[in-house]
Amino acid sequence: MAVEQFANNAITTLNGAILANPGTLTVTSNALFPPSGNFRILIDSEILLVGTVLGAVFAVTGGQEGTTAAAHANGATVTQILTAGGLAQYRSDATSLSICDGRLTITSGVPVSPTDVWSSTFLCFTPY
Repeated sequence: MAVEQFANNAITTLNGAILANPGTLTVTSNALFPPSGNFRILIDSEILLVGTVLGAVFAVTGGQEGTTAAAHANGATVTQILTAGGLAQYRSDATSLSICDGRLTITSGVPVSPTDVWSSTFLCFTPY
């Protein structure tokens, strides 16, 4: 399962013009972007979903979140953006992921109280 990925200030340019719904696109530099998908990018006024990353090549699905798939010129700015769809996917990812795939051992000596138990599958506590 591809989990929504985020990065700060990820911006580059297209390395070659693309047609609408190109399937893949090549960027000038992928250094600031997440090393794998899923994440959303903006080119001109189109939101594209990046599913996989292989070096500077992004596998994309265009026309996301109400935008229209379009052709883009060589050198067009490519920016990773935070969108409502990305946040919804992140929320969905977070509910299906396990934070701990093992056993929790509390070594502080403070007993776990009934108020620490959130449900039959979750334990919540404040570390100090």
